[in-house]
Formats: sequence, C-alpha cells, structure tokens
Amino acid sequence: MKYVYVCAIICIILFGTHLYAFKTGYASGGNKVRSELYELTQKQAEALSAANKKILDFQRIIGNNNDECFNRVWPDEIINAANPQLR
Repeated sequence: MKYVYVCAIICIILFGTHLYAFKTGYASGGNKVRSELYELTQKQAEALSAANKKILDFQRIIGNNNDECFNRVWPDEIINAANPQLR
C-alpha cells in the first residue's frame, strides 16, 4: 500500500509540473501574439499617417496651381481625379 501512495504522489507531482509548464507557455505565447499585433497596428498607423501626409501635400500642390499651369503640368488622370471640372 505504501508503494501505491508513493506512486500517486509522484503522478500528482508530474501532473502539477506539466500543468504549470503548460500555463506558463500558454501565457508566454499569448503575450508574444499580443506584442506582434501591437507592432503591426503601430506600423499600419504609421503607414496611414504617411499616406495622409502625401495626400495633403498633393492637395496643397494642386491648390497652388492655377488652371493654366495645372493643365500644362499635370496628366489628364490626375486632373480628372482632383477636379474634373477643369477640362
């Protein structure tokens, strides 16, 4: 009977250590996924900000041109996209 108790205690200890290892690995994996998602979100926000800046710069450049200069400098695709009434 003594061996049965020893065997049961050893099994409980092994089960506990495996459960602890699983929980720590699961938490570590969750933290890694959250950090990757945060980095991806930051990169997307930076890309969106840069794209908005380019759009605003483009609108400023277009706004500084008058109709004659605008028609000579810019291709038809850009003119139609920015202001179709110019043609």
